[in-house]
Amino acid sequence: MSVVEQLLMSPWHEDRLCALFMLIRRYERGDDAQKEAVFTLYLKRVEYVNNWDLVDSSAPKIVGAHLESGEKQLLFDWVRDESLWKRRIAVIATYWYIKRGRFDEFLAMAEQLLGDDQDLIHKAVGWMLREVGKKDLAAEEVFLRRHYRTMPRTMLRYAIERFDEKTRKDYLEGRIECSVEKTAHERVSSPRAGWADAAKKMRARGEDRLLGDIEFINPLSNVFFSAWRVNRCLHSVTSIQCFLPTYTVIVDEQGPHRFLGNVEVPGGVLLSFL
Repeated sequence: MSVVEQLLMSPWHEDRLCALFMLIRRYERGDDAQKEAVFTLYLKRVEYVNNWDLVDSSAPKIVGAHLESGEKQLLFDWVRDESLWKRRIAVIATYWYIKRGRFDEFLAMAEQLLGDDQDLIHKAVGWMLREVGKKDLAAEEVFLRRHYRTMPRTMLRYAIERFDEKTRKDYLEGRIECSVEKTAHERVSSPRAGWADAAKKMRARGEDRLLGDIEFINPLSNVFFSAWRVNRCLHSVTSIQCFLPTYTVIVDEQGPHRFLGNVEVPGGVLLSFL
C-alpha cells in the first residue's frame, strides 16, 4: 500500500485532504497510465472522500477530468447512490465540464436531485447552477423558470446569489413566470415542421448559441432531462446533440432522431421548445 493510499485512509481529516492534494498533483502531471492509476485509487478508496471540502477539492480535477472524453455512466449511477458523498462527487465532478461550457450532464443530474433531502446536495446543485449562469445565464434561467417554485429553498438561494436584488426577490417571492410544461402526449406528438423552421432561422443568422429549451425522456427510466446547447455542424446543418448515458439525440431539419448504440430510432423522444 502506497503512502498516499495510507494517508487517504487516515482517520484524520487533514491527512485525507493532504492525500487528495497529492493525487490531484500526480494526476495533473502524470501520463495516461499515471492518470488511470490515480483515478482507480480514488474509486477504490472513495468512502474516505467523506467531507464537503474533500469532495469539492478533488471531484472535478480527478473524476470530472478523467471522464471528460469517455463514458459518464458512473456519474449518473452515483447521483442515485445512497451515499451523500457519492452524490455530491457526481454533481461537483461536472464543474470540470461547466467551466468548459458544457452543461448537459449537470443539468440532467440536477433534475434528478430536486427532491434530495440533504442540505449539502441542495448547496452543491445551487452552486453548480450559479456556475452555469456565469457561462450562460439564459441556460440557468431556463432551468430555474421550470423548477424554482418546487426546488429546495437553499438550492434556489445558491443559484440566484449573483442576480441583482430585484430579480432575487422576484424568484424568492414567486413572481417569476414559470415555463409551461406540456403534457407527455403534446411533447411526443410535436410536429417536425417546428424543428425545420428553427433550424432554418438559426442557419440564416449564422449563429451558434442557445436556441431554446428542449426536453426529452430517458426511455429506460422515464426521467426528464434537458439540453440547451446548439451547435452548427458541417454543411451548415443545424443540430442539437446531447450525450447522455444511454443514447445520443440529434435534431436537424429532418426532425428528431434517437440513437441507441448503433441503432437509429426515428422520432418520438425529442420534444418541443418551450
